[in-house]
Amino acid sequence: MDAQDEDIPEQGGYGLGLRYLFIGGEDWSGHTGSIPGFSGIAMYNKQKGYTVVILSNLSMIEQTKLLAKVQQVIIQE
Repeated sequence: MDAQDEDIPEQGGYGLGLRYLFIGGEDWSGHTGSIPGFSGIAMYNKQKGYTVVILSNLSMIEQTKLLAKVQQVIIQE
């Protein structure tokens, strides 16, 4: 489902709790979320066949920026 979010410019769609992001030239699908004292992102890259999960004990983290940084490390290896 097309669902733009001005707070997450990388988001191309959202539906049934799944986000569809385009980061670093690649498509990602998964889930992000936060509650007081916790924040996380779990995204799957179908093109490359790997999953990245980031969990934090902070209420707010830059989820998509952290995913992009992890992606850069993976691409370099």
